[in-house]
Amino acid sequence: MPLTLAKETMDMNWKDTAASGSSQILLEGDMIVPDSKPDLQEILRCQGNVKIREKRVTDDRISFSGDLEISVLYRAKNGERPLYAMQASLPLEDFLHIDGLEKDMETSLDAVPEHLDCQIINDRKIGVKAVLGVTATGERQNHTEILSGISGEGIECLQGMEQNTAPLHRSPERPLHRQGGNHPALRQARNCRCPLANHRPHRAGYSRHGW
Repeated sequence: MPLTLAKETMDMNWKDTAASGSSQILLEGDMIVPDSKPDLQEILRCQGNVKIREKRVTDDRISFSGDLEISVLYRAKNGERPLYAMQASLPLEDFLHIDGLEKDMETSLDAVPEHLDCQIINDRKIGVKAVLGVTATGERQNHTEILSGISGEGIECLQGMEQNTAPLHRSPERPLHRQGGNHPALRQARNCRCPLANHRPHRAGYSRHGW
């Protein structure tokens, strides 16, 4: 029976980026001043942060949804304090087309505001325009096959010979070719039905006085 190699698949510790893509999204909306806050006079600071709530991956496409969270610091017209802050969020939903993306890949998606503009429309409303940069990548887990076992004719023989680790001693008084093949490894080879059973010591280099 010929030798049979048993293999098993093993996940490696690294991944390869198999697909990636990026795009820009234009987002527009309005912020309304809450009733509990005074009228707008001047916007001093406008900041935004994107929160991705959900992503859905199919072949060559990743869809996502989330919010652009906006914080505004403004000077009030008639307030008890000179400065006030307010927060609001604008919903976003879009998708990216990415060649080579597969639905079973491990994906990551990142979105950041590249430009954010907040302008006063009236005393109670702010107009918001934002440009979001969106980047997505798909990674594939590396796999490899490793040898887990060998079976077939001669394997038991080799395993037994491996245990007989005594070296082939050479002796001036009794050279190896005169020992009658009594070394454990040679006896094991003769008793096994494997290619080593027909092994004959090569006499080249032997003499009456040893090596």
